[in-house]
Amino acid sequence: MRFSLISAFVAFSGVAVAQLPTANLVEKINNLTAISTALLPETQALVGNITLLSTVTSDPWVTVLVGLYGLAAAVEQDTSALKAAGPGQYVGNDARSIGNAFRTFGKITRDLINVLIVASPLIKFVPGAAPLLYTRFATLKSDVDDFAKAIAGSIESGSAKNLTTELKTLDGTLLNAINIYNVTSTTA
Repeated sequence: MRFSLISAFVAFSGVAVAQLPTANLVEKINNLTAISTALLPETQALVGNITLLSTVTSDPWVTVLVGLYGLAAAVEQDTSALKAAGPGQYVGNDARSIGNAFRTFGKITRDLINVLIVASPLIKFVPGAAPLLYTRFATLKSDVDDFAKAIAGSIESGSAKNLTTELKTLDGTLLNAINIYNVTSTTA
């Protein structure tokens, strides 16, 4: 599974997003969704197996932690390039396509985070896991906020409102995870 996560991460790199046609920007957002999608079964398998869960250095833990890092890094990578896009660069169907891609990314990423939220009572007993997850979630929240704001600044206002609504929902889930793992990290 690590190969596919790395492939998805590499696929996101490269060309400046601000210079891309809508289809390419949607594809890049879909690549973020692919990273979250690939991590979801890995995370579910990890939290479903006490033996694997108990050691942060087990392959599944490493895959999940590296995957979360890769997701945050992929989001961050093209945010600055997207900020160069002028306001309202994407309009009409283009703006809706971008918003729909972000909405899908938000939903899948919330599903992924919720698996780790539900597993938090078990994870707090894994030495070192809670602080690592806290850091990953805090970084991911910051990067997703910057990315979504850059997208919202480049699409027409109606679509930007829908994207902002999705961001608030994703932010709520990320804040919940941050709060859970911050408390857990101080007691672990």
